[in-house]
Amino acid sequence: MDLSGQVLFFIKKERLRLLGRWSGYLSGGFKGKPWFQVRRNWKYSKGDVICDVNLGCDKSIGSCYKIQQIDKKSSFQISNNTGQLVAKVNQKQSSRGFGYGDDVLTLEVEPQVDYSFIVALVTICGLIKHKL
Repeated sequence: MDLSGQVLFFIKKERLRLLGRWSGYLSGGFKGKPWFQVRRNWKYSKGDVICDVNLGCDKSIGSCYKIQQIDKKSSFQISNNTGQLVAKVNQKQSSRGFGYGDDVLTLEVEPQVDYSFIVALVTICGLIKHKL
């Protein structure tokens, strides 16, 4: 949602997919083609790609963004197709170093990147890892 309470993205999980696929629609609802799709990789470990993101759902251009897990906690990074870091997500910690919880995160986003799109990707990652 934006500051005035308008929904920015609708996220829909495709139920008939074995590994999981989430489609993101703009504020118009579930009509038409999705604006982006997130596909979960079938095998990942530390440093591996959790899922691939396609914008405009054009499979011929390949993955536009990759989401990589940094550690076993709720830490991951989002990079674009050239490998540049776009956003980094970490579990928020107190001044003494204790984590607040799996669903309390800090988000660092590079300039000139759509924050609402990154938050939608963070939400999908939380759903994939069953942390939200």
